[in-house]
Amino acid sequence: MDRLESCIKALKPYIDKLLLRSITNRDCENWMINRGKAISASSYKQERRILMSILDKAVQDGIILDNPAEKLPTRKIGKPKIFIPEKSQFLKLIETMRQADLRGQRVANLVELLAHSGMRLGEAINLRWSDINFKKGSLIVTGGNYGTQKS
Repeated sequence: MDRLESCIKALKPYIDKLLLRSITNRDCENWMINRGKAISASSYKQERRILMSILDKAVQDGIILDNPAEKLPTRKIGKPKIFIPEKSQFLKLIETMRQADLRGQRVANLVELLAHSGMRLGEAINLRWSDINFKKGSLIVTGGNYGTQKS
């Protein structure tokens, strides 16, 4: 089931038995109170967007005058917590990766490069031998043909 289908399925208990023209702010608030607070901010945002789209279409078709879901508050999607391992944990991770097959060893090398250089993945995979100056113990981060991208 894709995201759209799962959102519509989640909205159904709150709007399925209602006529579009009879959906009120209170019905939308009922969804927010009973469902919206129990789900992640991302799911809330998606379900709210779909509810608003359904009601926007009803406004366009002249079924209702205003979209009652427009007054529903938005929720910010929190930033994920970044876990930075202690040095001993990081070394254990690298050691474990190296005990795997050849791919694990290569990935361990990449993880170490990322950790010690501060490069992003896109920058690291575009690193070339010509970017490394062994005499000076330095390297140039070019980002490849397209340069580094700001995100």
